[in-house]
Amino acid sequence: MLTLTPSRKHAIGGALGLLLLAFAFAYRWIGPEALGLKPSLELPQPIEERAPTVASIPAAPGAPLASMPAPASSEPPSDALPAPEPQVDPGSVPEATRVAIEDALERAEAARVAGHLIEPPDDSALHWYDAALALDPDNESVAATRRAVLDALAEQAHVALDSGDAVPAGTLLGQLDPADGAAPDREALAARLEILPRVQEQLRQGAQRMALGRRFDPYEGSALESYRAALAFDPRNLAARQGLEQIERAVLEQALA
Repeated sequence: MLTLTPSRKHAIGGALGLLLLAFAFAYRWIGPEALGLKPSLELPQPIEERAPTVASIPAAPGAPLASMPAPASSEPPSDALPAPEPQVDPGSVPEATRVAIEDALERAEAARVAGHLIEPPDDSALHWYDAALALDPDNESVAATRRAVLDALAEQAHVALDSGDAVPAGTLLGQLDPADGAAPDREALAARLEILPRVQEQLRQGAQRMALGRRFDPYEGSALESYRAALAFDPRNLAARQGLEQIERAVLEQALA
């Protein structure tokens, strides 16, 4: 009979732990089907809603989450972001028009520094840049500054959507004209806003499954399935990523126990 010394038992236990850990990571990143496992056909039972604050076509179990882009930042950018300084060519417009343009630009700068990029509607940075462009439509420097403000607003809206807050995106979309240069930002924000309720439903489902201990096994009906589905809808969603990190920590603790 083979006799196992304490040191050999320790080595075998460590090797088995590493194998379990490797299997857990493979299960988390590539899914059960890629490992030749057949997910359970058990469907989750309806349970009382008690979900987190935040977001279905489930992602295929074999889809690697590593390929999904990470959010740009979890911190919202400052309202008073640097912007190109607009210029007025004295020879391009009459003197009275130049004075009116410069007054509009001064008001726009004051509003921008104060963080009033889009509200109030009649005294925001965007309003005054539009007023300056109405007087000098060909002024490229004013147009560039206006575009910088819109870019800052779009990024703020995207960062808010990362955490499930739809208000900044809705406000911005109400101000954007699809015919101007901000149309691509409008389309991207509108797409994320439209899908947000379905993302939130997957997040609620994932939290409920976590509370019931259905973390990742069986895959069908698990929190892992729900959080992957949320990220399939919106790869930037922070709550879904945090849910996956929570599952990964649980798997690590189980493997190392």
